[in-house]
Amino acid sequence: MTHDLTGLIRVAEERDAQAIAGIYAPAITDAVISFELTAPDTEEMLRRIVAIQRQYPWLVYEESKTVLGYVYASVHNERAAYRWSVMSPLTSDMMRTVEV
Repeated sequence: MTHDLTGLIRVAEERDAQAIAGIYAPAITDAVISFELTAPDTEEMLRRIVAIQRQYPWLVYEESKTVLGYVYASVHNERAAYRWSVMSPLTSDMMRTVEV
């Protein structure tokens, strides 16, 4: 079995905030896994990206210039004993069908 890996993993940019917000929204509106009550808009998502990137990476996966998923690292817990631990949620466009 072969996989055609035509996508690109890169650092998230300001222009990705709208796509990331759109990918994340179903985790809030259609599920209970995010613990958020309302989906962040593009402006709020951009604020989050900028804040995270001050210390940790935020990456996107894109194919044909379309962002299909993202992953970022963030503080796991503020206590000193956790200083080397990070959270790293991975979110993808769940509406996309992928053949393997």
